[in-house]
Amino acid sequence: MSFRPLYDYILVEPAQAAASASSVLLPETVQKKPQQGCVLAIGRGRRDKDGKRAMPQVAVGDKVIYGAWTGIEAKIKGVDCLIMKQGDVLGVVSGAGEVVVRDRLGAGANTATSCVVDHVHGLDCCDD
Repeated sequence: MSFRPLYDYILVEPAQAAASASSVLLPETVQKKPQQGCVLAIGRGRRDKDGKRAMPQVAVGDKVIYGAWTGIEAKIKGVDCLIMKQGDVLGVVSGAGEVVVRDRLGAGANTATSCVVDHVHGLDCCDD
């Protein structure tokens, strides 16, 4: 079986969630969902009102960041994947190093990264 996304949909393999350092086992329903993964397949793009095809902004192999509750879960060739619209991708990660994704209400909401985003949107989030 193979899968080919249509239009502006993409297929993403979520990164594995990091294991907890403690020995406490949490039920799957309360574990934090991964918010980054690798693009496995992309659709050809949606056509605009003039009939021109909008080119995809991501490519197969890109490491992307997306919202925590984005996409539809599917198992394709034994791999847990997400099918989502390309517009649900927040950005493409490039270069070496680790990207830590935190929600706005969680710990570290005023980190440098979220602070930069807040200043772009005109929000007063920190003392500068």
